[in-house]
Amino acid sequence: MSRSFLEKAGLSCVCLLATAGVSACHDASSDPMAVLLTEETRSALATEAHLPTLASLAAEARAEESLSGPMDLWEDSWQRPLPEGRALRLEAYQAAAPRLAGALGRAGVEGSVASLDGVLDAAGSLDAESLGPRIAQHLELAREEQVAAATALREGREAEALVRSLQGSDILREVGPESVVRLLIDQADGALERLEDDGPRTAGVDLRRGERLIRGARLALESGDYVRAIRRAFYACQVLGVQPD
Repeated sequence: MSRSFLEKAGLSCVCLLATAGVSACHDASSDPMAVLLTEETRSALATEAHLPTLASLAAEARAEESLSGPMDLWEDSWQRPLPEGRALRLEAYQAAAPRLAGALGRAGVEGSVASLDGVLDAAGSLDAESLGPRIAQHLELAREEQVAAATALREGREAEALVRSLQGSDILREVGPESVVRLLIDQADGALERLEDDGPRTAGVDLRRGERLIRGARLALESGDYVRAIRRAFYACQVLGVQPD
């Protein structure tokens, strides 16, 4: 994961909408961000709800030093395959939650649960047909975590509520813009490598343009400009004859 992603520590509604835009690209051949221009998505974009992370909550509680181990584990988890990454994130949360929940107090834990709820409510305003099955499934799983978090909070189990809200946030983060960009770049890279190996059979494919778009997508990703990164990576796939997933 890029440093900007980890430092900003929030997946806002704009990130989910950008991801939904990629899912709708199959019907928006001229511009993968076309779905972002509808009145429906403008209203969701305006909410600017941010998801919590372990790092952001530790900073709020002024507990970064005491929670440096779980925070490092959380960061490392994003470099691992999904099942292993999820297991590491749960380990990090279980190690940090008792201390962090105490430092934040009930109001701080309530804020974490409410942030997840706000993003899910905004995402719920999207046209369900514009969301691919992967995003829809993640939204459903995240809502289950939010409901469990709210229940735990009502019953006075603040540490569990914190773990659940963070897990739900990360389930959404898995289909957030950085994950989408990296998936598209990997697809374009694979196509470029295959086409270069094919030699003469690549007639009519602008390999150099595809390569420039991939490079531009990476640069935009590193700068945290997810919309531009998604657009460039999507166009790279188009140029190289790949149907983005």
